[in-house]
Amino acid sequence: MLSDQQKHRIVYLIEIGNSIRKTAKELNIPYSTTRDFISKYKETNSISRRKGSGRPKLLNTSQIRVLVGIKEIYNTISPCKLID
Repeated sequence: MLSDQQKHRIVYLIEIGNSIRKTAKELNIPYSTTRDFISKYKETNSISRRKGSGRPKLLNTSQIRVLVGIKEIYNTISPCKLID
């Protein structure tokens, strides 16, 4: 995963006229990573991740609160405790 500093550096080097291959070699980053980042940068004109990228969470915070509450209730009424 590229840091914001690396992303800014890639954009700068490409904008001053370096090739993708030369930029990748200079920053010691794989060519394909550099190429893919530049492609996404040109589409969005931003170094930020796209909204919704990444793996979705399995549970939201309200579901987690409910599960914690159920565990606490079970622990108070049950002779055997749930393992944390």
